[in-house]
Amino acid sequence: MNLERPVTRAFLIAIALSIVLPYLPIVRLLLLPFDYLNTHLHEMFHALTAILTGGQVSHIQVFTDGSGVTFTRGGLTPAIQMAGYLGSSLFGAAMIQSATNEKAARIWLQVLGGMVLVSNVIWVRGDLVGWTIGLAWPVVILVLASRLKGDSLVFAAQFFAVQQCLNALKSVRDLVLLARTDVPTDAQLMAQSTHIPAIVWALLWAGVSLFGIGLAVVKMNSSVKRS
Repeated sequence: MNLERPVTRAFLIAIALSIVLPYLPIVRLLLLPFDYLNTHLHEMFHALTAILTGGQVSHIQVFTDGSGVTFTRGGLTPAIQMAGYLGSSLFGAAMIQSATNEKAARIWLQVLGGMVLVSNVIWVRGDLVGWTIGLAWPVVILVLASRLKGDSLVFAAQFFAVQQCLNALKSVRDLVLLARTDVPTDAQLMAQSTHIPAIVWALLWAGVSLFGIGLAVVKMNSSVKRS
């Protein structure tokens, strides 16, 4: 990586802050809203996949503890069940790869803010904390997209992308740890649908997420070198 390039510096700083800040107790509280953002995206990808596979979405709930659930009818059940973890992590990976200049960074932030806003208005029905944060995030993201410029805008986009990837990976890690328990998870639901053990699905999703994020970083660095 060429550390003299602004986008590379922005990405590396975003990675460093995302790794270090959670270990600072007070700052960790400030990062909690990113957990909610990840949950909103996770549940939104369940909902979108349900619609794309011919199903219907009743509503989404995002709870105070950061968990969420999407209520759907019909559609391709296995695709819906795997869409949450894969969709949210690969979205972050695509953002890392593509948000490498001011124009692209602004577009990605606008897309992110718009998706969360539309999902919250159409589908999210509680609880109050989850719903409120789901409305607050689009405002923050869209304001950043309109006000920031240059390297600051690229850094903001990369920071959101890195946070999304790390939160998605943390969720997949938790999924792997829960796969051998009776706690209901997407992997447990997939096991019921396919008769393949939950741990297999959890590890598969973890592998796909890591591969996607790694590939995004490589491609991001390659595109920066060519520019």
